Amino acid sequence: GASTLGKKYKILSIAGKGMFSSVVKAEDISVDEDHPNRFVGIKIVRMRDIMVQSGMKEKEILKQLNSGDELDNRFIVRMLDSFTYRKHLCIVFEYLHSNLREILK
Repeated sequence: GASTLGKKYKILSIAGKGMFSSVVKAEDISVDEDHPNRFVGIKIVRMRDIMVQSGMKEKEILKQLNSGDELDNRFIVRMLDSFTYRKHLCIVFEYLHSNLREILK
C-alpha cells in the first residue's frame, strides 16, 4: 500500500529532491474529496542540525508572510501545517504543480 506520513497524509509520489530536503506530493486523508487543499506538497528536511535549523527558520518566515497576507493576494506559497516524523521536520504546503527550480533552468 501507499506510505503515510503521520496519521493524516498519504504519499502519492516524489515531487523533487534537493541537497537539504525532499518534497513529496501527498493527499490529506483527513479532509473531504472536494477540499481545496486535499492535495499537498510536503517538504521533508534532512536530519542534519544545520538543515533542521534552516527549516525551522523557513517555517517561522512563512508563518509571518502568510499571516501578513490573509487574503492570499501576494502570491506567497501557503504553509498549511508542520510536524516531525521520525525526527524529520516536515513542512506542508499547498500543492503547486510547478517546481520553481525547474522553471528557472
